Amino acid sequence: MTRYPRLEEPLPPGHVTLKDYAPVVGRAPGTIETHWRPRPGFPEPVGELPGRGRHGGGPGPRVYLRDQLDAFFADNQPGGGRDHRPMRETSLPDDTRVTLSWFAKNIAGVANKTVTQYRDRDFGSPTFPRAGEDDRYRLGDLMAWWPTRPGRGNWTPRAGRRTAAPR
Repeated sequence: MTRYPRLEEPLPPGHVTLKDYAPVVGRAPGTIETHWRPRPGFPEPVGELPGRGRHGGGPGPRVYLRDQLDAFFADNQPGGGRDHRPMRETSLPDDTRVTLSWFAKNIAGVANKTVTQYRDRDFGSPTFPRAGEDDRYRLGDLMAWWPTRPGRGNWTPRAGRRTAAPR
């Protein structure tokens, strides 16, 4: 087991544990530890705090440089700390009339219910796009609404680009 230099609290400026950093990226510390830390490019710890066991045994929390964590999450997570499937690119004009099912399959890359649940739940809500007389939706309205929908599936495009979901 790799041991890192022992640090003491209070930590020096710019140093942080994953427990303290997790709220910054909107994740639980355990999620960062098990999901993000094994990924390539995740920063190496620069130290660790003393063990918190009753007798001081075991490894303590690892300490990281905040700047390195910020850089990693900026490159690896769209939307302020949430890892989500981006919308697929389309060459269709924004005025194209589409069904929610078509949008779910071809643009959002999700199951139909993932999109229609918002229509059902937010019926009459000013945030969900309105269907036209043909019961279809304007593609541009759906694409503008999708990243702002409530819940954990929201996604904010980087620099205004919409990229294809990996398959």
